Amino acid sequence: MPRCQQCQQEFEISPADLKYYQRIAVPPPVLCFTCSKIKQLNWRNERVFYLRQCDLCRQNMVSCFTAEAKHPVYCNDCWWGDKWNPLNSGQEFDFSRSFFDQFAQLLNKTPLGNLFIATSENSEYTNLCVSNKNCYMVTASDYNDTGAYSSYSSYNRDMVDCTEVKNSELCYDSVDLDRCYQCWWSQNLKGCSHCYFCLNCNGCTDCFGCVNLRNQSNCYLNKQLTKEDYQNKLAGLKLNTHDGYDQAQTMFNQFKVQQIYPFARHLNSSGSTGNYLTNCQNCRNCYNMLDCVDCFNCIHGDKSKDCFESMGVVNSELVYNSVACPVNNNTKFSAIIWPGSSNILYSFLCRTINDCFGCVALHSHRYCILNKQYTEEEYRKLLPKIIDHLKQTGEWGQFFPMAICPWAYNESVGQDLFLLTKEQVLAIGGWWQDRLPGTIDKETIQLTDLNIDIDPDKMTGQILACQKCKRNYKLISQELTFYKRLGIPIPHFCPECRHQQRMALRNPKRLWSRRCWCSQTGHGHQGQCSIEFETTYAPERMEKIYCGECYQKEIY
Repeated sequence: MPRCQQCQQEFEISPADLKYYQRIAVPPPVLCFTCSKIKQLNWRNERVFYLRQCDLCRQNMVSCFTAEAKHPVYCNDCWWGDKWNPLNSGQEFDFSRSFFDQFAQLLNKTPLGNLFIATSENSEYTNLCVSNKNCYMVTASDYNDTGAYSSYSSYNRDMVDCTEVKNSELCYDSVDLDRCYQCWWSQNLKGCSHCYFCLNCNGCTDCFGCVNLRNQSNCYLNKQLTKEDYQNKLAGLKLNTHDGYDQAQTMFNQFKVQQIYPFARHLNSSGSTGNYLTNCQNCRNCYNMLDCVDCFNCIHGDKSKDCFESMGVVNSELVYNSVACPVNNNTKFSAIIWPGSSNILYSFLCRTINDCFGCVALHSHRYCILNKQYTEEEYRKLLPKIIDHLKQTGEWGQFFPMAICPWAYNESVGQDLFLLTKEQVLAIGGWWQDRLPGTIDKETIQLTDLNIDIDPDKMTGQILACQKCKRNYKLISQELTFYKRLGIPIPHFCPECRHQQRMALRNPKRLWSRRCWCSQTGHGHQGQCSIEFETTYAPERMEKIYCGECYQKEIY
């Protein structure tokens, strides 16, 4: 097995993988899955926002790039407008220099867009989003009406502090919900309503602190109650207070660790490993994938085929070692490429292009190299020579270096999924943003002075201090109205700490080999079940992990 050039850990390359690399004419990877993703995800900033001026029209704007960025940054209107031409920054390929040095030169002089959103209304602080309305600090999420502080959540109405929530309404501080109504502090629910502190439940209504239930109602810590007794129990918890919330959280944490857990969240998937896979076939070491076939080492995919080592592939095919390339075909070593693109190599932030190499911020162009226009004949004659040059320099097959990325690692989605310290980032050639947005010691009101009955208008301009990290934060009117309407205690942590708490609920993007814990009778085995599997639950964790068959027999 090859050894990762960065962390020195061995990783596997199967004969089927080698055939794929030969098919798309790339060398086998030299980095393991984790090191590859760290390098790749550095090129996607979803959640860090700055206030700055547009470098063209000089109007104030919200941007995912700091004012100190090396490259020009244009507001959305200017970047999509016709007052500039990305070909003006084009340059000829220099065979006496490394490609990555030339790409860095092009990147630093080409205007980039401030944010990457489309057809949204009253949603200034959103990024990598489409068709949101009245949303604030919502990222990588589409088609939401009224939401705040959420990510990877789409087709929702009235949500706050949600991650991976879909087709739901009035949900709060939850992870991985689908078709839910008024569910709070919960994870892995489908078709549930009025559920609080619940986990791995389907079709449940009016439940508290429940795990692994199906189509139940009026349950408290998995015990069936009458409707009247359940309502009395729920009222006694006083979930509209911080003391009540804290006690309920402690009680639920103690209860849920005693329950059984499925080794993975797979539905109608075969020949696949990873987590959160639905209707997938032969998807190995993949996470959050829907209707995908023959994919490997991918995160967040939908209706895609033959995609390897990528993140953010939707209706795509043959996307390799790339990030945020929806509706792409045959795209390699690229980041944030708009839908409808094909045959792309080593490009960044381009809008619907075809047959391009090493380009930045192009818009509906074809046959370009380093933003310089060529004829089809010239392009096809020059490209093989460039690839041969990259092979000689050792750059062919490698993703962009972290050092030339326009974002620091702690600004990127990489820090969400593969947490690193500043020292670790610097050691692998990345860079760190020491001045992330935010202040300390600027609070104007104490958390002890707040309750859910406070007038939202009185909070305008008021500044709080997070109880965990001490950073300052504000409560926007929309957020306060949500809390007051539903009787939710005002959060004592800043949005960033709340986000990190939700991310910690999801297992890491890593697999361990384990054996089913089940020793129940009537499950078709004697003693402990012999089935082994790959799971995202590390061996040292306390949860009792069951294979899919034993889990289904136990909960149904």
